[in-house]
Amino acid sequence: MDAGLEADRVTRIRTLALMSLHCEGYEGAEAASMHLCQAIHQAQTAGLHLDQPDRISGDSFSKLFWCLWTLDKMHASIGGRPVVLADRDIGLRKPIVKAADVISFYRPSADNTTGWESDFPTFEEIIGDNVQEGLDFTTLGILELYYHAVGILSCRSRSVDRPHGSNSRIRQGLAAVRIYSIVATECSQDLPPLPIVPYALALSMGVSYQQFRSSRIITHFNRAKASLGACCSILESLGTYWYSAEAMARLGRKALRQIEEARRPDGQRNEQRSGQPSDPGNITFASGSSNPMSTVQRTTNNNNNLQASADVPPDMLAQNPSTQAPEELQMAEGLEQNAFEDIDMLFGDFLDLSLPTNFWDPLFFTEDEQIQCDDQA
Repeated sequence: MDAGLEADRVTRIRTLALMSLHCEGYEGAEAASMHLCQAIHQAQTAGLHLDQPDRISGDSFSKLFWCLWTLDKMHASIGGRPVVLADRDIGLRKPIVKAADVISFYRPSADNTTGWESDFPTFEEIIGDNVQEGLDFTTLGILELYYHAVGILSCRSRSVDRPHGSNSRIRQGLAAVRIYSIVATECSQDLPPLPIVPYALALSMGVSYQQFRSSRIITHFNRAKASLGACCSILESLGTYWYSAEAMARLGRKALRQIEEARRPDGQRNEQRSGQPSDPGNITFASGSSNPMSTVQRTTNNNNNLQASADVPPDMLAQNPSTQAPEELQMAEGLEQNAFEDIDMLFGDFLDLSLPTNFWDPLFFTEDEQIQCDDQA
């Protein structure tokens, strides 16, 4: 493509669009986005976005353009980038849609604690009554996966304290469960190799993490932690094919190690941080840990160690003294003291479409993980 060997412009557009579906390495998302930008640029040069007098409604050029339009929205979500194609500049008649655009919640001028709280369409309403006749099981699966990814994004909030009862937050939790079910069981061997697959699963993992951070009930803690681990396992299996899946799995494992670290008695954490070995007979949970601080936080908070008091918060004992295990209470207090601030930032950035997914860069890895990545390379 760079050598200009393909003379036909439409073929170049289609090739670049297909290349935008491939992402390899921590710079892969940027390269994929650039391929799509080139495809859109050439489509605009060829006038595919204009309703010219000799155009036939629904011709192959129109379908190609709407493919680019859809890919533009998808790349804006996955890469945390602005959309390239502005609807006001399109001369073709837009396909009839019954819903608004969730990307509008993430534009710089939008409220960063907003969400789609009413009249969110169902999947059946979107695909219509007659579409299923022309779609196979696999295509319906990937479309529903896309739908639930949008469902997660329809709740924008970077805070773990967003009210649990909001419609968008409830929809987000249900969508995360459905995404895992589709990828893990329903269509586990049939989904096409599109980047929406690892992206949707990563969104599901992000929701599980937020549920863990916002929960104060032991059963919800355990359920969210199990969901986080299950998503990590699938992302690791997808990491053979998708660099983004591998990167998100590493982030999930960071969170799980941080969770196990927070669950240790305070003395054992202090011993490990000071480099003194703890008594193996007193360690109940996994002993591996890391401090996955981002570049910025390592600069400003490099002395901010994980702290948690061994005392049980009286208010939590009053809430449910019979079901709260001491280690869970201790863990919850650690969360309140910002023990997970660094992981919160990374997961929050990933769920915010207005921010690029730059934590895939090796700068955001721990030293041990960087060595492992170099060895794999």
